[in-house]
Amino acid sequence: MNTVIMVIAIIIFAVIPSFKDRVIPVKKLLIAPAIFSYLLYQSVTETFRLDVAAIVLLAAGLLAGAFAGFLLRSGATLKADRQAQLIWVPGSYMNLVVFLLLFGVHFVIGYLQSVHPETFVQDNLSEQLLLFLLACFSGLMMGSAACLFYKYFTSSVKVSLKAG
Repeated sequence: MNTVIMVIAIIIFAVIPSFKDRVIPVKKLLIAPAIFSYLLYQSVTETFRLDVAAIVLLAAGLLAGAFAGFLLRSGATLKADRQAQLIWVPGSYMNLVVFLLLFGVHFVIGYLQSVHPETFVQDNLSEQLLLFLLACFSGLMMGSAACLFYKYFTSSVKVSLKAG
């Protein structure tokens, strides 16, 4: 039941609002990466054994995802009001796509734990692939937010925005 409530809350408060253009305080850019980081942490600590290879895969997945997220958002135009610490962010379905991908990987992990619990007892390619994908999808959100922060701090356009 807790998982269902968490999924509904993420969709209502983090995913759906990102569909339309909006003016938000810059601090709110940290919400989606924080949610996806928590989901990654929860999955990794509950499911996977963390040895050196797993940590390398985790780091590689995070870096690859962050790089891809940065590239995906690099074409977005935004307006920044540094005095009011507001940013105009164009609407995007990226949060929805990443959430669905991450949910899909979580679903596969839950299925494998129920049907084939031995999958996560021994080192195998499927376990490593799932760990890499989890890290990659979480990294996408981090890279996307990092790109928006970078554009906010390097923006030379001074616009007066009102939070809505």
